[in-house]
Amino acid sequence: MLGQRLGKGGTAAVYRARHVHGGPQVAIKIIAPHLLDHPSATARFEAEARMAMCIDHPNVIRVLEAGQLEDGTPYLVMELLEGRDLAAVLRDAGSLTPVQALPYLRQICAGLQATHDHGVVHRDLKPRNIFVLDGEPLRLKLLDFGIARLLEPNGVQLTAAGVTIGTPLYMAPEQAAGDRDRISPRTDLYALGVILTVMLTGSTSLGDDDTAVLGPLPERWPAVADVIQRCLEEDPEDRPASAAEVIEMYETALESTVVDVRLPWLAPGPSCEREVEHGTGSSLVSTADYLALLSPQEVDVQHSLELHSAPTVLFRQQPRIDPIQRTSTDRVRVRASLGTLVAVGVGVALALLLWALVYLL
Repeated sequence: MLGQRLGKGGTAAVYRARHVHGGPQVAIKIIAPHLLDHPSATARFEAEARMAMCIDHPNVIRVLEAGQLEDGTPYLVMELLEGRDLAAVLRDAGSLTPVQALPYLRQICAGLQATHDHGVVHRDLKPRNIFVLDGEPLRLKLLDFGIARLLEPNGVQLTAAGVTIGTPLYMAPEQAAGDRDRISPRTDLYALGVILTVMLTGSTSLGDDDTAVLGPLPERWPAVADVIQRCLEEDPEDRPASAAEVIEMYETALESTVVDVRLPWLAPGPSCEREVEHGTGSSLVSTADYLALLSPQEVDVQHSLELHSAPTVLFRQQPRIDPIQRTSTDRVRVRASLGTLVAVGVGVALALLLWALVYLL
């Protein structure tokens, strides 16, 4: 039973739906009516179902079923996702720092690696085809395998040689040239380099049209820019070998970047918080261990992340109260409180004694 339309593109429309006998809501993708007379279009739609159904990974959209309506129109039944695409996230955020981009890149690379492990090249990887689910923790899904290619030697070729298919801004040179024999997982890694550039530079105005031009690499972070440049190499053989290698290179690049993070010290109790607020100086914390301990809430825009070039990664945070210093401070406070109580007691005793003497005389 079809519900509201969730989206529409040039080749298909997606609707919210539920089985007539109940059950969870799903999303149904139905091919556009004007493509029914084009055998290659319907074959590509059916190929999308086959390829997506063979990939079972938390960072890839799940296709549950494929079939045809009574009139022969092909459809796909997919899990229903609540959230928005990465393009919308970047429009609101403007740009991300390398640390903020890390959890996004990890999940994109994980989904991409699973896709490639199943012999599938996405060929249209871009922010609009990366879905960010609502809620915490951060969860991403790769979408739309409509022009994906299955790397099988004897597989049916749905794209003719010399034909360009995909989104121009994110196309690798071999894809833009229509050189299908050179299409490989490294073709997707080129698109990944473009996505990372857009994430870090705030080039959110870059669209999907033929005139869009990629902005400059983020020179502010040379080590990270080197990773992106590797992904954007013209020759596929000069790019990283896999998505897993890209995320490994990126994490290594972060270790050669100094991150100045001003984080509040969450001290237990208002007195400790006041002491920290009025403190001076700063402390340097080693990143390799500290980065893994930070929650998404701690590494956020509101903490004003600033990254600079340097040989090692350091987190600079507001001075914290040392446990020994805190214990000493507490002891001083206890002693002061006891002194006050003793003074009050002595005063009361003297007052009673004086009253007694006056009464007896």
